[in-house]
Amino acid sequence: MRLFFPRFGRFHGNPGSAKDDGGMLVGPSFIPYGCARLGAKRIVDRTLRSLVGATLGLILTCAISILFVAHPVLSASQDGEEHLQKAIDELLDGRPLPAVTDASEAVEVDPQSAEALAILGLSQLKCGEWEKAEVRFSEAMVIDSLSPEAQLGLGAIAISQMRYRDAIPHLRRATSSQLFPGAAYRALASSLEHLNLHQEASHAMREASKYTGELRPDELVNARAFADIFAAYDGRSLYSMPKDFSCTSVQIAYSQDHITVPVVVNGTTRGDFVLDTGHSGSLMLSDEFAKRLDLEYVGEIGAISLDGELRLRAAILDSIEIGGLVMRDVPVFMCEDYPFQSAGLIGWEIIQKVNTTIDFEGLQIRLSSLDKPEWHGERITDEARAECVPFIYMTSMYVIARFGDDLPRAFVFDTGADASCLHRSDSSGGEPTQEGTSSSIRIGDLTLDLPRTEYLDFSAVHRRGRYYFPGVVGLDVLRHSVLHIFPGESMLCIGRDKS
Repeated sequence: MRLFFPRFGRFHGNPGSAKDDGGMLVGPSFIPYGCARLGAKRIVDRTLRSLVGATLGLILTCAISILFVAHPVLSASQDGEEHLQKAIDELLDGRPLPAVTDASEAVEVDPQSAEALAILGLSQLKCGEWEKAEVRFSEAMVIDSLSPEAQLGLGAIAISQMRYRDAIPHLRRATSSQLFPGAAYRALASSLEHLNLHQEASHAMREASKYTGELRPDELVNARAFADIFAAYDGRSLYSMPKDFSCTSVQIAYSQDHITVPVVVNGTTRGDFVLDTGHSGSLMLSDEFAKRLDLEYVGEIGAISLDGELRLRAAILDSIEIGGLVMRDVPVFMCEDYPFQSAGLIGWEIIQKVNTTIDFEGLQIRLSSLDKPEWHGERITDEARAECVPFIYMTSMYVIARFGDDLPRAFVFDTGADASCLHRSDSSGGEPTQEGTSSSIRIGDLTLDLPRTEYLDFSAVHRRGRYYFPGVVGLDVLRHSVLHIFPGESMLCIGRDKS
């Protein structure tokens, strides 16, 4: 399940308007001298005719020069501006894949355009190509160190890698953007909130809600709601854990093709929760499970999932326990139309707080402190480590993978999805995928068998979330593996051995 999809704001500037350089061509003066015997009138007539002839010749020469020399330059410049504007429109329309093509064209026309480079980077980032995007942002910063769009991109990458303090300076500068100020303020609010700066986060979210021409109506409602929710968190240190926590192991189970983990809420109420890297929130509760708790709700927001739009009510739990791991002051959202049979979801906001090892054959999950990654190292040898690959977390976890003989692309890695699937339609700007009965998935140097190939149309999710992914890597390819997630290093390891 994928929730809380951010989006970029609407375009306020006018990059398509060309500026006149104000240049002027000035020809030499030409004054012919007539014979002294000619009368004054004839001298004047001849002089005027000569001046008119010279001027017409100069005008004709300039016109020819403009036609054959200047026109291609002006045409190329206009073409670059048109491609740039088209890329921005496609980016806002939830079609970042064609936006990459058009922004690339704009950069080819003008390699020194910081704006074009930054828009290309944002488009690539929306396609999960974070390494390429970071290069584009760096190139834009060399040309214009104050580029707010490049600052927004660098801030977004820092957030996706849990470098929240590093993100804040970038995002504060990005709020000066004339293209995406609302998006910059929302990202800034997210960074501040992760650092438990709740009042500052609330203020930033209220600033975001002022950009009524940039954010959609539902996003404006959410921004105002989150401002109130963040303010309600004031005075709490969210997700706090004991400093002496080292590691813990918990037995897991498969329930309707999902990983379920036993969780004790508020010290007394137990439930089985789906471990879902595709859920970008913290803990989600089903309506049925929430009724067993005495919750005081502090706000309501809307969210997007593959199952449609959801309404979520926010509260704060005193504690959750997963084995020997205890977290206190945990934000939680209750969903009335919860799509699973479990008690709820464990999302990325919790998963990113610890290192996680999932042993699918041994049906065990092991959690350890981010400060003690060597605990995992004792249980996975070089021989057992099939591959370690980087990931980035935006609205979901992205890894570079390839289905069958396709080229490597950024896929969503979703432990909440029971089966891997591919995007069926090209309506989001991607190439249509041909149907088949079976295939394989390659992640790094590791090839995983795909029991079956499912095809879904993610077009609505692409457009609503304004990002693109060609498919989802789900649990069906991992059932005979050991999965290691190291959030602090943004690394994902898949091993065949659980030594």
